[in-house]
Amino acid sequence: MKEYIGLENLIYGFKHPSILDLKMGTQTWHTECSPAKKAFHMKQDQLCTTTKWGFRFCGMRVYNGTTKTFKSYDKHFGWHALERTDLLAALAVFFGGPCPTSTFSTPTSSSTPPPTTTTATACTTSSSSSSCSSSSSPSDPLCCHSACSALTGNLRCDVIRSYLRRLADVEEFVCHSPWHFYASSLVFVYDADDVGAHPPTIHMVDFAHADEVPGAHGDQGYCHGLSSLSQLLRSLLLCGPKL
Repeated sequence: MKEYIGLENLIYGFKHPSILDLKMGTQTWHTECSPAKKAFHMKQDQLCTTTKWGFRFCGMRVYNGTTKTFKSYDKHFGWHALERTDLLAALAVFFGGPCPTSTFSTPTSSSTPPPTTTTATACTTSSSSSSCSSSSSPSDPLCCHSACSALTGNLRCDVIRSYLRRLADVEEFVCHSPWHFYASSLVFVYDADDVGAHPPTIHMVDFAHADEVPGAHGDQGYCHGLSSLSQLLRSLLLCGPKL
C-alpha cells in the first residue's frame, strides 16, 4: 500500500470567496532552530502583533460586492496594528469595513517589516457611525469607542457570529491538546455573495513545525491568540452596523 499526501482546495464550491490567513501563537520560531534564527523571529514577533495579541495577518483577499472586484492585502497589512482600535479596524476590513487609503501598510521588502512610520491608523479616519453610542460606551471592555465610530458600511455580523462558534471548537482542541504549533495558521473563508449556499469555514494549516509535549495542557501562545481574536470579533459585533 502506498501513502500519498492529499491537497484540499479550501475555496472549492465558493462563488466569491473572501479569504483571511492568520498566523497563530505568540512564538513563530521552533525550539530546535538556531540562535540566530530564534533572535530574528523574536524581534519580528515583537515588532508586529504576534507577541502582544497572539496572531498576525499573513494575507487577505476580500470581495467587494458593489464593485464586483477582489482586493488583496499582503502579509504586512496590519503589521503595526498594536493598539486595539487599529486591530479592530484591520479585522473589520475582512468583514466589509473600510480601508480608505493604500498607506495602511507598504512592505519595504519580502524579508523585512515595513517602516515604523507605516501604521494602521489610516484605516480609522473614515466618517463616524452612530451605532457605537447605541450599543456600548467608551468604558465597555469589549468595545473600544473610537474604533466603533470609525467603522462605516455594513459589517458581515452573520459571518462573525459563525466564526465565533467555530473558534470555540478550535479552542477546545488546541487548548486541551499536548501539541504545540509554531508558525501555524488559521485560514478563514466565506462566500461574500451567498453565505447560505456555503457556510463560512476555518481550517488549521501549516504543520511543518509542531511538537507533541507530553503532560502539556495546550499551546498557551496559540490559546492566547484564539482568546484575543474571539474578544475582538465580539467587539465588532457590538460596534458594527448590524446585518
